[in-house]
Formats: sequence, C-alpha cells, structure tokens
Amino acid sequence: STSDSNGVYRIMVAKQEMSIFCFKPLHNEIITQKIDFKGGHHVDIHFKMLSDKFQLIMDKPVIYLYSDKPLNAKVIIKPKGDFLFTYPKYNSSWNVELDGKEHLYVNGKEYPYLFWEAQTDHINVLHQNDVVLGEVVEKEKVVTFLEDKLDEMGLNSTEKTDFITYWAPRMMKEDYYIIQFMVDDMYEKEIATMKITPKPDAMKRIFMVYQKAEKGLKTQKQEFKRIVRKGFTVIEWGGSELPNNYTTFVK
Repeated sequence: STSDSNGVYRIMVAKQEMSIFCFKPLHNEIITQKIDFKGGHHVDIHFKMLSDKFQLIMDKPVIYLYSDKPLNAKVIIKPKGDFLFTYPKYNSSWNVELDGKEHLYVNGKEYPYLFWEAQTDHINVLHQNDVVLGEVVEKEKVVTFLEDKLDEMGLNSTEKTDFITYWAPRMMKEDYYIIQFMVDDMYEKEIATMKITPKPDAMKRIFMVYQKAEKGLKTQKQEFKRIVRKGFTVIEWGGSELPNNYTTFVK
C-alpha cells in the first residue's frame, strides 16, 4: 500500500498477530512490534519517518575582513543548511566596522574574524567523468600538503596557521585521505552564499572536504588562482570531514 497526499495509509490485514513494515527511500525503515489484530477493529498507528541521510557539519567557517582605510560593511551569509552557532551573534547579517589597521569590530567589540557553523544532510564531493577532483595524501604529509595549497591560494601566515592548527590534528586518524577544496564559485554553489556590501576589491573563499581514501580512487589534481590582495579584502575558510561510508559524488 502507498500513502495518500496527507501521508495516510489504509490497509486491511488478516485477523492474526503480525508486524507492519514501512519503507521510504532515503528514510529509516519502520517495523512495528507484533500487534494482535482482531476482526472488525479499526486501528490507528501514528509514526514519523526520519531521514537516514548523514548530518554533516560545515565546520568552523571563519571570515577575515581587511581594509586599508576605515570602512563599514554588511555581511550576509546563507549556508546550504541550518546554522548551529555564530560568533558574534548573527542576526540576519553582521554589521562590521574596520578601522584600516586590521582591527574588526561588531557592535563596538573587537573580534579576530566572523565565525559560523552549520549542519546539512548533504555535501557534494565534486568529480568529472568518475574522477574525483582532489588528491590522496598520506597522513604524514598532510601538513606540508596544506601549507603548499594554502600558499598557492594566497593565504597569509595567520590564516594558514589558523587553518592548519584547526584541521591537521583531525586528519591524523587514517593513513590516507582524499582532500578536495571547494573554492570561490564552487564554495558559493555547494556550501554557502555570501553577500557583502560594499563589494570587496578582492575575495577568496576556501572550503575543504576530506575523507579516508578508498583504494583505487581516481583523482585529478586541483589548481588554484592566487588572490591578489588590494583595498577591501575578504578571506573565508571552513571544512567538513565526511564519514568513511559517505560516497555521494556529483559532477
């Protein structure tokens, strides 16, 4: 039997003791305990089917804002999921004051960067023609790999240190990892949209996804354009660790 538009099932069962099984793609199946059905009775059973998708964390995206002169900016971020935490508190936007000396203020208080974290049930691992974009990296070479890639994209020493000291310790559990970076337009499409007023003169957005490497995984090395910092500059980075049995790839 299938449900109607309101999600209601109507089935007729034999007079006996039995269980009812319910299945919906991408949801957890439901099996009731045995019920002793009697002749001529009407039984209502209420249940809610929950998604069986992984709940993935968009972990520690941070936004650095720099300006070579005093500037007020409005930052609007919309993740492909639900916020878990923001700091300073996000109320439909952040209104940021930059003093031209690399100091950032929100509501008169100084912060090193803007922080947000969100939860989603889906992050796409990008590939082309069954070849995953990214590289398989040995655990012992993770730090060097991250240093090289972040240098290639133009992060400064503070941004690189913040990134590596946060992520590298989390990448010591497995012998090999597949590491992929979603940068700029890819970040905007797959992770979160961001609107900043006034428009930055330069911006680089970096989101890393990583996972225990599978044997025989075909990969294609990613190459990145280095940011040229000027005037009002914005840098954002974040990442997600994917469970070992999370294998959703998209082109």
